[in-house]
Amino acid sequence: MHFEYCVYFHFAVIQLVPGQRRIINITVNGESILSKPITLEYLKPLTISPNITTRGNVKFNITPAVGSDLLPILNAFEIYKFIPQPYLPTDTGDDDAILEIRDTYGISRIDWQGDPCLPRFLVWNGLNCRNDIGARIISVRVLSWDPSYNKLTGEISSSFSRLSELESLDLSFNDLTGPVPESLAQLQSLRILNLIGNKIQGPVSNLLIEKSKNGSLILN
Repeated sequence: MHFEYCVYFHFAVIQLVPGQRRIINITVNGESILSKPITLEYLKPLTISPNITTRGNVKFNITPAVGSDLLPILNAFEIYKFIPQPYLPTDTGDDDAILEIRDTYGISRIDWQGDPCLPRFLVWNGLNCRNDIGARIISVRVLSWDPSYNKLTGEISSSFSRLSELESLDLSFNDLTGPVPESLAQLQSLRILNLIGNKIQGPVSNLLIEKSKNGSLILN
């Protein structure tokens, strides 16, 4: 099995040696990763980052090139292994929508970064996802009494309506104002809509009321 790695080599010459040049070659697993030797310059940091595909270990050598007066240096290096994911990433539409929601309300939780639904053990707090053909967000729950959130303020974002597979939306006990977006009524899978404890104003969509009456939607 072949593995893919991303390697970063960091160089910084912080001591000036007048009249002396430091020229280097870099090889990884016996093959040069440079089209030509590199001259390291005083107070000019340099990072080199090759992508490497190999079957086993990664072995690198940094050697002085022809014409170098000084031995090579290496200030730091990083090696990252690409780990293939068994699941497809979150649907692009869902991903864009939840990012807009995050930015609209200024949600700054540290775990609201990266893919919202993957890996499965790092799903964004307050979200539930379904993973079949591709990850879809099916539940959003942002509650004011969770100390990791500030209260949501302003109107209910229309971006919630773009989560087309959404089954449950719980925004209870925040400081949301304005009307309930009519577009929420177009979410075919929505079964729970909890907006209790907010300052919602204006009429509620007749379609939402109808769904509540026929039992297909729990509306609070």
